[in-house]
Amino acid sequence: MGDVKAWWTGLDADERTALVTGLSTVVGNLGGVLYADRGRANQHTLDTELPPAQARYRELSGKVARNDELTPAERAEYSRLAEVVGSLEALDKTLLAGTASAPRTIVSLTLGHPPLAAVAVGDLDTASNVTVNVPGMGSTVADSMEAWTGGAENLLMEQRNVAARVKADQNVATVAWIGYDSPDMPPSVEVLGSAKAEVGARNLSTFLQDVSGTRGWNSGDHLSVVAHSYGTTTATLAAAKTPVDNLVLLASAGVDPRVPNVQAVDVPTGHVWASQASADFVANIGRGAVEVPRTAFGGDQPLNTGNPFTSTRSLVVSLPSTHPLNPGDGTWGARTFSSDTETIDGRKWRGSDDHGATPATEAAIAGESREDGDRGYLDAGTTPLRNTAYTSLGYTPEGKEIR
Repeated sequence: MGDVKAWWTGLDADERTALVTGLSTVVGNLGGVLYADRGRANQHTLDTELPPAQARYRELSGKVARNDELTPAERAEYSRLAEVVGSLEALDKTLLAGTASAPRTIVSLTLGHPPLAAVAVGDLDTASNVTVNVPGMGSTVADSMEAWTGGAENLLMEQRNVAARVKADQNVATVAWIGYDSPDMPPSVEVLGSAKAEVGARNLSTFLQDVSGTRGWNSGDHLSVVAHSYGTTTATLAAAKTPVDNLVLLASAGVDPRVPNVQAVDVPTGHVWASQASADFVANIGRGAVEVPRTAFGGDQPLNTGNPFTSTRSLVVSLPSTHPLNPGDGTWGARTFSSDTETIDGRKWRGSDDHGATPATEAAIAGESREDGDRGYLDAGTTPLRNTAYTSLGYTPEGKEIR
């Protein structure tokens, strides 16, 4: 990594540009290369790959519309192009939504099956803290990148607000990371297994190490990870092998027993947080627990009195999950904060209405203005976003620095 960084910074501007355009798929993912240059390379890949892919996809779509029979090779190509075109178009739209105060850059891009990418919000080359957001099940570049980047921008803006309040450096950056093949949505049962989290954890570790190496930081310093749902399964496996300064686990779909407690992750004491909204009865299904309010069906026994999120619930059905641990349980050991509606310093913050991370952000992208619509964990103006902003920068939700 250090060798790549020294080599790259030693090149002149013309040499860098030649490599950015001539080897864009390599440079765009090469640890040690400045993120601004990785962004230029990935933009070049997008610009050169999208038009011909769209043209060929339209050609094949025309044959399908005419009921012309596709050859086996054409069927495979048609399926692959649907993924590639959808992903590149989503990235194009994602970048167009960037602003001068919150610029967006594609900092990794691979067009495999499925296409994977990461979009930085802010300046990854100069930020004093970088927070990587890890999504849960059903997250693809084509269908999720716009909203996931919107959630990363929501967090960036709230982190800047927090930094101003605590008089810390406001030059922070976030990353909308869709760098693994997440489990399919139900009826798929992939979310109950750890296989995709294992692969995702390796990819996430590589990305985190690249940030450290490119910035010249000691491993883990200035790095935070915020994960949602199955992303927490992925992130805890990664953090067990790759250090980070802060780890925030939202709506956890469960932690693998190979990470038996908070001491098993390489995160400073007191810097691991977990939260789940009272209205969220989906996250626990990933942990193998179908729950209902304790009073339902005459139930009177709490599922787990050591967990503030589930102490008023009863277990109805157990499912065979390979990652059943709840980071909010006292036995696992994460610190906890609220994701419910709260009034803090005279301001009302909305709670998360269900399991989603960004329903309000998705509605805004779709042009829907719904003031009374659902809010998720990373939507603007919510309690979980506020508390995540504090804890991902190394502070308690009350604004006290964690030492």
